[in-house]
Amino acid sequence: MADPKWLEDLCGNVEGAVKEIAKLRRQNKSLKTQLDKAKKAAEQGAAEAEPDPEAEAWRDERKEVRRRVARLSKHLEELI
Repeated sequence: MADPKWLEDLCGNVEGAVKEIAKLRRQNKSLKTQLDKAKKAAEQGAAEAEPDPEAEAWRDERKEVRRRVARLSKHLEELI
């Protein structure tokens, strides 16, 4: 007895889905490998990079602004 048409279609769809999932798993594995390589390269590059004097100046300025804001807020609290 022949399988009904809907069963043949279902089997075809399942087979197609299985192939697509296998393809996506291969792509996922490849992308993970590429990501790991990129992370290692970025870490190595960051370790070898010289400190940026401009970035350090911005950090110092942010610290100074925070210190001043904290002092001003303390004075305001004292007034209340």
